[in-house]
Amino acid sequence: MVTDILRGVTQNSVQALDKCNVLIVDQEGVDRAAVQRALRSLRGITLQHAATAEEALDALVAHKIDLIISDIFMPGLDEQTFLSTLHGDGYNVPVIALTGRGADEPSDEDRALAAGYGIAECLAKSAPAGVLRAAVMAILPDIDPAR
Repeated sequence: MVTDILRGVTQNSVQALDKCNVLIVDQEGVDRAAVQRALRSLRGITLQHAATAEEALDALVAHKIDLIISDIFMPGLDEQTFLSTLHGDGYNVPVIALTGRGADEPSDEDRALAAGYGIAECLAKSAPAGVLRAAVMAILPDIDPAR
């Protein structure tokens, strides 16, 4: 799905997400910064950051979040409990899960975990920035990239 969308996305067309709040959840600051760099060409998005699932839940209370990009494996409250809590509290926010356990592709185990928790997309942390941008655009179809 993402590769098909990526073929149609050019550097010029991926420019303007308007009023979109994206929450990046990862215990590693360097990984949060990598996601931020990957999304920097998408003008108009606001990025919120959380180092833990607990901080992410607090951010959901404080901000209207349109998309969560989260590490699958986190210390403390793990991704599974985080997602269960998220859905149990009535938040219907799409999630892109990132995993650092594989080389260039998420493992079958990671994909199964993601599918079991209703995650919209599962990507390797090492995926090219364009793949992550394409996934964001696919998940937020109401955002017009041509604005």
